Amino acid sequence: MKKRTLTTLPAAFALAAMALTGCGSSDSGSDNGGSDSSNSSKAESNKPLTSADFGTRLQAAQKDAGSYKFTMETGMAQQTQTGSGEAKVDGDKPAVHLTMGSGEQAIETITVDGLYFIKAPMFGTDKPWLKIDPNAKTGFGALVGQMGGNQDPTSLSKAFAKVTKVEKGAEEDIDGVSATKYTVTIAGADLAETLKLPAEAAGFLPKEINYDIWVDGEDRPVQMITKLAVQGQESTTTMKFTDYGSDVDVEAPPADQVTTKEPSLPSGVTKLAP
Repeated sequence: MKKRTLTTLPAAFALAAMALTGCGSSDSGSDNGGSDSSNSSKAESNKPLTSADFGTRLQAAQKDAGSYKFTMETGMAQQTQTGSGEAKVDGDKPAVHLTMGSGEQAIETITVDGLYFIKAPMFGTDKPWLKIDPNAKTGFGALVGQMGGNQDPTSLSKAFAKVTKVEKGAEEDIDGVSATKYTVTIAGADLAETLKLPAEAAGFLPKEINYDIWVDGEDRPVQMITKLAVQGQESTTTMKFTDYGSDVDVEAPPADQVTTKEPSLPSGVTKLAP
């Protein structure tokens, strides 16, 4: 099962990156600014990010925007996986719609109101959408949980609260947006704990993991690149965040298109590693 561990870890980082900071559940702030808290946030954004405020400031900025869209690309072992989605983060519970792959290999997920739905032709379910419990100990729920689907939406921002180093780089143009590059270092053990990775997967993580994150003038992430070496194979995940504040509507699939009956898993495929 080590091959499954190698291929699943990058997926976990991709899913985790989706919750980089904006999927928190703060009750403060507003969608349109103009309040004292918004003015304070804008003033704060003129200051360089530090290890003390990196996670909280990016989280607050994305929540203030209310929504965003994103793309992701993960490459490993001469294989590339791409995806795109959108997130609405202005409420207590984030709503996220993600599509990865295409055709018969496509996987589509919806997270809304704390519920998790997945659509994949390869599953062969009697209805298009499968509703699962990502906190389950066996079956598809366990697999989704091991790939990051069972995370508290604030989990990665909590990890960024534990960063050991934040280095400010140069200002660059990212797809027409002026953004400052930051290199953030997080202890592998801290990241594994907040992502709730099983011990087998956590053991493959390096002692330290670096994220290159480009942040715009309002503390909002524009691009993030993560490189992870596992057993001599390197994966690179690139995410881009766009369309902050755009109209995003994420809803649960129609009830008549949803089943809770899970298809059978291949023999022995219930966890990441033996």
